[in-house]
Amino acid sequence: MRIFLFSGLVAVGMAVSASAMAADATPTGVEVGLRTGYAIPLGQIQGLPPNAPAGAPTADLSKVFSGVIPIWVDAGYRLNPNIYIGAFFQYGIGLVNTANDATPGCAQSGVSCSASDMMFGIDAHYHLMPDQTIDPWVGLGVGYEIASLSASAQG
Repeated sequence: MRIFLFSGLVAVGMAVSASAMAADATPTGVEVGLRTGYAIPLGQIQGLPPNAPAGAPTADLSKVFSGVIPIWVDAGYRLNPNIYIGAFFQYGIGLVNTANDATPGCAQSGVSCSASDMMFGIDAHYHLMPDQTIDPWVGLGVGYEIASLSASAQG
């Protein structure tokens, strides 16, 4: 199931690197980063309702979620000035789309709906200009993503 993958990778964030902040040091060693942004739902959910048999209907993610606000943490090691290898974890606060028929109960009085998105995995970056003030990079990663939607009502 593809959930917010593209938008999560495109989300712009801030990264803080202890080794990159050192004025005269070569950028190697342990790095920790923190990112946030806004994820746009792309793709489809398979097997609605939950545990539906093969061939069950699908729904666009944008009909269920209007977006996600992710909090992403990276931790890894810069092997040399250009190559970083690490792991990531992301928890996203989901924004439920109540303006359509994919989540009809969420718009009713007395019903509370919440959503979340969680990702974790490993990644590698190649830094193009590691000795410059602005250090653009390209990366490749693999991971697992879990999105959930829950509803509760009194009684």
